[in-house]
Amino acid sequence: DGSGSEGGDGVGQDGASVMTQEDKLLLRQVFNPRLSDRREEGAYFVPPDPTFDYVVKLQGLAKQEELAQRGREEHFLSAGFVADDPGPAFPSSWSACSEVASGRSSKGVEAMR
Repeated sequence: DGSGSEGGDGVGQDGASVMTQEDKLLLRQVFNPRLSDRREEGAYFVPPDPTFDYVVKLQGLAKQEELAQRGREEHFLSAGFVADDPGPAFPSSWSACSEVASGRSSKGVEAMR
């Protein structure tokens, strides 16, 4: 039929997976349920483009995210971490949350009165 030995489900005609361990790891990183809500799409889910260029781009983005997460964790666990000013690696909402939690934010308190 000209389509090769693999089906659209990543399983070859003999039932063996045609995906490498590296491919599986990349998909686990991209679709990590703690970071991605794509699983909620159910039958509407469209898998990523399997072309070489796109996979290389996904690999690069996954590596960047891994490095960013590692950097955030190292900074968070360091003696230099300040909850009121966590730095640019963390969402800006962290500063506001720590101010409210410590009772230092007048913006949220005044709005609730």
